[in-house]
Amino acid sequence: WLSKQTGKTVRLPTEAEWEMACRGGTQTAYSFGDDAGELHKYGNYADKASDLPDCDKEHDDKQAICEHVGRHGENPWKIKDMHGNAAEWCADRWGAYRPGSSVDPTGPTSGLTRIVRGGSWFSLAKDLRSAARYSLTPITRDTATGFRIVVELDN
Repeated sequence: WLSKQTGKTVRLPTEAEWEMACRGGTQTAYSFGDDAGELHKYGNYADKASDLPDCDKEHDDKQAICEHVGRHGENPWKIKDMHGNAAEWCADRWGAYRPGSSVDPTGPTSGLTRIVRGGSWFSLAKDLRSAARYSLTPITRDTATGFRIVVELDN
C-alpha cells in the first residue's frame, strides 16, 4: 500500500540491513560500545521502572512501557531506538544462514516464523545487543513489537 502511495519501493529491512543500521559502523556488542551499563542512555529496556524480574535495578528511565520514538541517544549514524523500546520485524524468516561469509546475506524466505531484532521495553540488556536475534509468528500483536521500513531510493 505505501509503495503505491509513494511510488517508491517500501519494505521491511532484511536482517542484515537491520543489523548494519543498528551497529552504525561499529563492531561492538551495542552501537555505543560493549558496556551494558550505558544502555539506559540509548534504549528503553527492562530497568528499574519496569519492575520486571531480573531487570536492571541500577538504572531508571522513568518509562515502564513502550515510549515515543527518539527519546534516547542515537547511534553513530544518527539512528535512534535501535536498542529496545519495540522489537522490529525483519523480512527474513527464522533459520540458519548458509555457511561461509557473504555480502548482504538474506535468510530463508519460507518458514512459519520471522526474525525480530532490537529487543523491547521488557527485554534484558543482554537481549538488546546488536547481534541478538529472535523469532515470532507473523500473527503476533503486542505492545513490544513494531517495525521500521526501508524506502529504496531511485538509482
